[in-house]
Amino acid sequence: MKHLCFITAVCLAALMTTAQKIDTTKRLLVVSGGGARGAWGVGVASELIKRNGGYQAVFGTSTGSLMAPLILLQDMSQLQQDYTAVTEKSIFNKPPFTVNYDSTTGTVTTSLNFRAFWRFIFGYKTFGESKNLLKLIKHCLSQTQYDSLILLYQQRKMVVAVAVTNTTTGNIKIVYDSLFAQGPVGYDAFCHWVWASANEPLYMSYVPINDTNYVDGGVREVIPIQDGLDYALDHDIDIVDVIINNSRVPINQNWSVSGGGILYGLERLLDIYDYGTVRYNESYAILLGKYFDLAGQVPVPVPEQAGAAAGAHRIMQLNLYCMPPALAQKYQNELGFVQPAMLALLQAGIQYGSDSTQYCYRVKLDRAMVIKNRDLLNRKDVP
Repeated sequence: MKHLCFITAVCLAALMTTAQKIDTTKRLLVVSGGGARGAWGVGVASELIKRNGGYQAVFGTSTGSLMAPLILLQDMSQLQQDYTAVTEKSIFNKPPFTVNYDSTTGTVTTSLNFRAFWRFIFGYKTFGESKNLLKLIKHCLSQTQYDSLILLYQQRKMVVAVAVTNTTTGNIKIVYDSLFAQGPVGYDAFCHWVWASANEPLYMSYVPINDTNYVDGGVREVIPIQDGLDYALDHDIDIVDVIINNSRVPINQNWSVSGGGILYGLERLLDIYDYGTVRYNESYAILLGKYFDLAGQVPVPVPEQAGAAAGAHRIMQLNLYCMPPALAQKYQNELGFVQPAMLALLQAGIQYGSDSTQYCYRVKLDRAMVIKNRDLLNRKDVP
């Protein structure tokens, strides 16, 4: 018994040391979905942390939810290693795709395979199954790391939030790690929510939790910017960075209806839907920012005023970092996991993130005006 108490004390001391070493600023990070293209976002996030320090909160959808815990812990070396080691087998126990990789151009494409065809014929719920992804999540996020996350919330109010879609109501749900306790039960529950957030419907498994099935939060919000801004208002955060692991223009523009049958067409329609969701989330944030800017008539602040009281104005800053279209074109299907291509995405993200002039949109907002009009954020309850 004495030995057990000693071991427990040592583990707790190690967790407390980890929490004390985390360097953060009053910033919040939002990371979009994007599947394998998340390797690019890992590179961008690594450079943003190098330049600005860590984050008080990290919100993620789909691949962003897989990244979020290690970003908050600032364990970017492990995250880079994890994202460049993933294979199709790491995700799917029953893969629905045939993945093709052109090493000359670095282009990755996929097509539904015979398994997906037969599952469709015999009335299965999805084209594939992704039970291996849950195993991968638990391999990449250990019990000890999870306990460190909970400790960071308890000591410093740092949080991870993941977006999921309730298939019964169709509503988005934001799940915070702070809702769970340390230990195996909380760890297992949180890993299941992350798994649900990353499971793209029809291709991957439904995740049953509390008598309801959940899927990828990207069905409703590929980029949970609204929830991130809402949280920032309530928690004294003035800078919100947004990493968008998708192109701002449609990919695979050479698609033709003559290329295949009904499943081929369905796959293309799902691609178009995903693109539309991305564009809606991004456009909403940009229009919202412009509205707040014009309504508040915010003067352009000098750099040291950003994030601090500047006369009568306190400034919030919204920074969007978007994947270049030419790069997204090489990864036309986000669910094709090819290691050389993901390594190239990671390196491209590092290069993009290391250049402080690289961003697709940046706006400074009058915080008082955002608060006055916060009903535009479709506010949800936050801890």
